[in-house]
Amino acid sequence: MFRFVIRIQATLLLFLTGLPNGQSGSNTPVFGKRPIELQNSICTLPTQPENGTYFVISGTQEGNVVKGISSILYSCDVGYEMKIVRSLEPATSNKGFYGQINCIGNKWSHEIQCQAAGTISNSPKCVLPSLPSNGNYKIGGSFVNPGDSVDEYTIIEYTCDTNYVPSPSNEATCNNNGQWNQKVLCIAKPGRSNYCTVPTNLENGKCSIDDEVVSPGKQVDIFSVMIYECNDRYFSIGGTVIICQEDGTWSESIQCLRLCKPLISLTHEITCTLNGKTADCTQPMRDGTTAQYKCQAFHQLLSNVKISKPLKCIEGDWDDNLKQCNPDCGKEASIANPLILGGTNVSIGMAPWHVGLYQKTNGVYNQICGGTIINRKIVISAAHCFGTAGVVNKNPEDYGIAAGKIKRSWNDEEPYAIKTMVEKIHIPDTYMGHSNYLAEDLAVIAVKNLFDFSNYVHPVCYDFTSVGFRDYQTSPGTNGKIVGWGLTIEGDLTSASGFLKKAGFSVISRKKCLDTMPNEFRNYVTTDKFCTDATAENATICNGDSGGGAVFNVIDYSNTNRWYLLGVVSVGALDSTRNTCLKNSNTVFTDLHRNNDFILQSMAPYA
Repeated sequence: MFRFVIRIQATLLLFLTGLPNGQSGSNTPVFGKRPIELQNSICTLPTQPENGTYFVISGTQEGNVVKGISSILYSCDVGYEMKIVRSLEPATSNKGFYGQINCIGNKWSHEIQCQAAGTISNSPKCVLPSLPSNGNYKIGGSFVNPGDSVDEYTIIEYTCDTNYVPSPSNEATCNNNGQWNQKVLCIAKPGRSNYCTVPTNLENGKCSIDDEVVSPGKQVDIFSVMIYECNDRYFSIGGTVIICQEDGTWSESIQCLRLCKPLISLTHEITCTLNGKTADCTQPMRDGTTAQYKCQAFHQLLSNVKISKPLKCIEGDWDDNLKQCNPDCGKEASIANPLILGGTNVSIGMAPWHVGLYQKTNGVYNQICGGTIINRKIVISAAHCFGTAGVVNKNPEDYGIAAGKIKRSWNDEEPYAIKTMVEKIHIPDTYMGHSNYLAEDLAVIAVKNLFDFSNYVHPVCYDFTSVGFRDYQTSPGTNGKIVGWGLTIEGDLTSASGFLKKAGFSVISRKKCLDTMPNEFRNYVTTDKFCTDATAENATICNGDSGGGAVFNVIDYSNTNRWYLLGVVSVGALDSTRNTCLKNSNTVFTDLHRNNDFILQSMAPYA
């Protein structure tokens, strides 16, 4: 029985798609995307015709109703022929009609009867009338040309311009005598105002309708949509879009006032008040608004700077600027929870700027790289974490970021861990992966949820523009460190560490790097890289550490030890014979100073 049903369906499909002589149009099923109005169609099934039958061939049937893109196929008994007695589509004749009708909106495209063979005559056609003044018409949702001929029972549907309505109704039908059953006109709406007057008291801005500027005092049709654009430093009160209503009035009043600009900051906590009530600091604010503010947690004012008073909005300007708050960056946690893992001291506060980058596959998050927190919104990592063949996957929905972790697994519960999805991934347009030896191997990642800084999650320090600072810190012999969940077992490229590890390194000269690097890896020491070798800790950087930050210790003006980010793990040499990273080998880092323009441009939208 099951096979029999399948054969019937296959026969119908072949019949529908194999119309002779290139037959197309409304009688031919269209496969692929359909307009939204067809996808949302709902039609009541017609009664079965006398001397014939029909089958539902597409759409969802629920009782006597079909939904979606629906079609039915008619067939008549032996000795009977199909006759079209009503049509929503133009130029449909009985000849060449194969019995398929479609659900359009909530109506069927045709009404069909089965009449005795030989009794169907060629009825006179109707000529499409001229278009009505202040209106138009369509057949089956399509515009047609006045003067064309259409068959009996064709229906034309009228629409009228703003302020006009069709009369006596919005349809006309072609009768079997070749005449239209009625003449339809577009007449003015009774008892309605036909226009609105553009307000004359609008200052500090301009009005436009359909992208054309309109002058104050001009009369415009009802239902016109007017957009009001404020001049620079002015903001709209009451919205920017108004509509001319049927009674000749505008939907709302608008005006442009000089307001104080919004106060939005990733480094400040701001509370705004107007007339004793809390105001939204992220919106333009009226005169008299005051703004109390302080530095976000783990941020601090510049030396010798104090906040003496709140800001106040006066005549559209704040009476002072926000005092600059800089991240209290690059400091290891003041309270650490030490652990001894595999002989390496690891503490949760050892690198509070370090994050894990995770890729989501079939709902499972797998750690693929590391990264470094720059501020509450930005993480810096490596481009090759997202692809090395020149084609990268920058779909943010495929990645997650976790901070404040020492355990590698995404699902491990840790008291200070913060997890967030990714909002956007910035990679240099000129990054070409291995085909260009991983030059510009850098990614700037904007997270979806801002990091809440704590003792165990806060940013590293950075200075991407001061060349003197960079040259001093990355001069040969300078020591730094990196942390990560990289491979730990020699000879096993699957042995990622379950716990955060650290490795020290020492910067070496470019010449020494090239002299000691295996020949097949020398081309990866591109001009935007610097090199390090392992320190006496007998460790190296390997798979899984990619994207992690090379940080260097600096004592600042206040005699505070701070760690600064200068590089991102890019390349390490592999020992192909032993299937492992080369122990105590060189590591190549992307030099952030060589890419500072890209970094600053990528961070700019989130400042």
